[in-house]
Amino acid sequence: MQEIRDGLFEAARRLQRYEQTHRAAWVTLYLTMIDEDDREAVPGGEDEWVIFPYKCAADEFDA
Repeated sequence: MQEIRDGLFEAARRLQRYEQTHRAAWVTLYLTMIDEDDREAVPGGEDEWVIFPYKCAADEFDA
């Protein structure tokens, strides 16, 4: 898990240079977790997590 976390932090660091000029519409990350027996495991029984860091008024504006 440490390697995955480090990779995500590295991706965030690389994207930081664009934060003043760009924004992301969405990000998709696929991760397959396995248990100690190398079987796929889904923590908490959830198949998908949707995380909204903020709401954008422009995205919600209905003209």
